[in-house]
Amino acid sequence: MKTFLFLMIAAILGVSCHAVAAGAQSAPVPAPESAAAASFPEYKIGSENVLRIDVYYGKNVQISQRVQVSSAGNINFPIVGEVPVAGLTVPQIEKKIKELIEKDQSVYLQVTVFVEEYSTVIIMGEVKKPGAYPVKGRLTIVELVALAEGFNDAASPNEIRVIHTNPDGSRNENVVRVYDIINKGSGENQSLLLRPGDVVVVPRSTVTIIGEVKKPGVYPTKGSLSVIELIALAEGEGKFAELNEVKVIHTAPDGKRDINVVRVHDLINKGGMDDKNILLQSGDVVIVP
Repeated sequence: MKTFLFLMIAAILGVSCHAVAAGAQSAPVPAPESAAAASFPEYKIGSENVLRIDVYYGKNVQISQRVQVSSAGNINFPIVGEVPVAGLTVPQIEKKIKELIEKDQSVYLQVTVFVEEYSTVIIMGEVKKPGAYPVKGRLTIVELVALAEGFNDAASPNEIRVIHTNPDGSRNENVVRVYDIINKGSGENQSLLLRPGDVVVVPRSTVTIIGEVKKPGVYPTKGSLSVIELIALAEGEGKFAELNEVKVIHTAPDGKRDINVVRVHDLINKGGMDDKNILLQSGDVVIVP
């Protein structure tokens, strides 16, 4: 009787519904995976998001409903009524709706939730307040960083990744040199425009030191960092280090490499040189022979 009620409600709603053999309780056919769940399972649903909820019952019955999350964080879905979803991930909503329908209707089914329209963008990584921020009209990366209260000391603002998920589930990823755009006025403001659902990743700025130092490895730049300061972070040079032959390798965005030799011993002992000449950039490799 409850199974019949489930099918009648689906038919009244005018959603997709096909006949099922009487008494059939077969497992549901595999449903396509939500692009949001596959790409960013940690994404939390917020108000104004638009969801498409597909219910697979048996082999032949499908109910599909498009719903918008209210300002209170709820959706109204056929059969189960109002469901609070704000703050939940896509997998959590799928599980919740499935349990509510199965509880009320005693049917075995599968639920798949798709995020059709996002109303937020996400920024994560080296900013002071990572998280989801609302998109209300035009929003640039610079404005988003400001909403997140700026970069922290370990950020690499010339290596920011912007990830956009297309309706078919494919993803586009672009690297934006925000520091250059802000400081050089390159006029690339349009490339900074974000779309709902975009994910902005601000990576950590690091440099690598290898060779004759006591603790070779990868170190955060934390703002500006010179070759001398990096050697100090690596707990100093080794016994056989040639400090006047230190190499700094920098790889440009186009893949071209620049190699400079820094006479660290002379800098330390004679002074008088502009220390800015040996400031390191994110991704640099320092070799102490």
